Amino acid sequence: MRRLASLRLLDGEAFEAVPLLKEAITVATKCGERFEIGIAYRHLAQAYRKLDQHLQAVKAARESVEIFTAMGAQLELAHSRLEAAHTCLAWYRTLSSSIIVGTAIENPNPYTHLESAWSHVIEAFHGYSDLEQEAELKECEKLMDELHGEGRPIWLRGSRKRTPGEQMLVNKKPFIANAPSMKQLIALVDVSASTTEPVLVTGETGTGKELIARLIHEKSDRANNTFLPVNCAAIPETLFEREFFGHARGAFTGADGERPGLCETADGGTMFLDEIGDMPAYLQVKLLRMIQEGTFHRLGDPAERHADLRIIAATNAPLPELIAAGTFRQDLYYRLQTLEMALPPLRERPEDLDPLMRLFVGKIIDGDVDPRKLFDRDVITVFERYPWPGNVRELEAMTRRLALMARHSGRATIEMLPENMRKWINMKPATTGSLHLGTYVEKVERERISQALLIKSGNRSEAARALGISRNQLYRKMDKFGIRMPV
Repeated sequence: MRRLASLRLLDGEAFEAVPLLKEAITVATKCGERFEIGIAYRHLAQAYRKLDQHLQAVKAARESVEIFTAMGAQLELAHSRLEAAHTCLAWYRTLSSSIIVGTAIENPNPYTHLESAWSHVIEAFHGYSDLEQEAELKECEKLMDELHGEGRPIWLRGSRKRTPGEQMLVNKKPFIANAPSMKQLIALVDVSASTTEPVLVTGETGTGKELIARLIHEKSDRANNTFLPVNCAAIPETLFEREFFGHARGAFTGADGERPGLCETADGGTMFLDEIGDMPAYLQVKLLRMIQEGTFHRLGDPAERHADLRIIAATNAPLPELIAAGTFRQDLYYRLQTLEMALPPLRERPEDLDPLMRLFVGKIIDGDVDPRKLFDRDVITVFERYPWPGNVRELEAMTRRLALMARHSGRATIEMLPENMRKWINMKPATTGSLHLGTYVEKVERERISQALLIKSGNRSEAARALGISRNQLYRKMDKFGIRMPV
């Protein structure tokens, strides 16, 4: 029945689809088929939206999102969130037009629905990105453009859309983001800049995590306040607490006076915690409290202090693995994960290679110099094929090196490249995606476990048997991957 209703929807017969979908929900409820119920509610939301019955559409979409959230069905949840975003935007437009023409409405503030639309589309974007659903990612981008077109709602304070051709700057320096994956990331940066929620930036070394953190800060309403980068891996564990929170006089031998910590230095601004995975476990509890309550204690001082901080954390380490090893707190991870963005490696940004090279050459040679005229064709070929394990940082070092040599010899040749790079002249282009085997294996495991649980209606014993592992192994893997399914 649900499939028949879906066909009616495709044929544009939304009115006829509504009773069929309601009946499908009733039947599926009696049979306990929550998966079918979730899909039927999503299609019902779509039907109501096409009929301009927006309140019913929002309610149906919400039901679908709640069901798939509880089931942990990642792809279906992303589909439902995208539909929920469409319904919230349609409802927002209806309410806005009602205000303009002076119609009486129940909710005089339509911006709450615009916020909900943004929230749903961002969550859908994250889900599709994890599952590498390219077509759906483009649909999310299209919807984001529509949301931007609704003007500047109150909640998007401090952010604006760039005009065509305008150069994006970070710390007054050009920021290159021509690749589709980077454009998607910039859309998330705009959303992140509009709130004070913590942000977690992940990515391989050299991808520019601090630049993204600075970009968020500079687009936010804290732009005129302090941006304080802190490398958690560089601070000795014995000094971490007093450096981070400060100390009172007499707190330890040699503490002749009180001293404010980094938290007070960055008060009112943004603190960037690089390599968050290296933060000592005992300090993670105190950081979590500061994020949630905005309070902390100096070392040796019982007085509670307050700090208005925006926390942006970054890591190139797999935090779920650190959680499984007991070195990183799961509750802190979930709090930082409120807004998570993964930076693509340079090998996934071929559109950015030329402009980045031009930018780095310009730091050595005055004027706008085209690297393709300065470097031999073989050098350019190696650059296009090399996988750049050090990402943008490695590209900058190598480009500046060749530019220096070319400034004296007139042209950079392949002989000027290190031996480990020269061999790429005869190799295939760099592979896209993560090179880490563990990342690929985890992705496959997560997908198979989710499929087994869905097929077995959430029955752990049967799912474990189908997967060929023990029930206890299944529980551990579900906990590791954050898979939540109903009993």
